[in-house]
Amino acid sequence: MRNKRIVILNNLLAQVEEHIPFKKQINPSVSKSDIGWQLDHTLKVINDV
Repeated sequence: MRNKRIVILNNLLAQVEEHIPFKKQINPSVSKSDIGWQLDHTLKVINDV
């Protein structure tokens, strides 16, 4: 079970990493914040959980 969670977390972190080159892009129909802010927020949540 623990190994499965580690694999899932690694996959999610890889997805976050793939979006770094697009950090300045904004999709106003989704959020007022750019992708960089979203990535930063995602990592902060992961660290606090």
